[in-house]
Amino acid sequence: MIKKLDQEKLNLIIALCAMMVSIASFYATYLQAEAANKQVKIMTMPVIQFSQSNYDLEDDKPSIYFELHNVGSSPALLKDFSINYERTTYHTAREFLNACCQQEYQEFMNKLTNVEDASSLDKGNILTSTLSNSLIPANSKRRIFALFYGERSYNLWKKLDEERGKISVAFCFCSPLGGCYHSNNEGASMEIEACPASLN
Repeated sequence: MIKKLDQEKLNLIIALCAMMVSIASFYATYLQAEAANKQVKIMTMPVIQFSQSNYDLEDDKPSIYFELHNVGSSPALLKDFSINYERTTYHTAREFLNACCQQEYQEFMNKLTNVEDASSLDKGNILTSTLSNSLIPANSKRRIFALFYGERSYNLWKKLDEERGKISVAFCFCSPLGGCYHSNNEGASMEIEACPASLN
């Protein structure tokens, strides 16, 4: 009788050990799968970087521009973009210009309305991009604002060149493969549940 009880205990211990080994093996497989999924997600997520300059190397001309560069391996759908200046947030470049350089900006706009060649870039002009739900392909750039240097834009260009160092930016984008991210001019991206509905 005693031998039978000892055999039952031994069988129970063996069964429990086998169960623990199975659980440990399952957990290790789960951890490996999670790590693999995270690695795939990182490798396929879009990564957006912000840059600005006062000279266009491609055109070899002075031009103040703000640009977003998708250095990731998948497209990015831009949902929100804002410029922070003097503790105030602006959702368009023109709002920002009116805040940082109001006098020079108004003078520039008045010049545009009084000339026939208002669209000429050589004399100085502004170009902006539509950002709402804008798709930025992998390894490509989207210029969101440019102020071309010229006799018409000289005062505004000079003022903006002084003030642009005071700005910071924030933007939100989503991947078509799933996942949304909030980022800033430092380039760090943080995954979030969802981006704001749309740009202003």
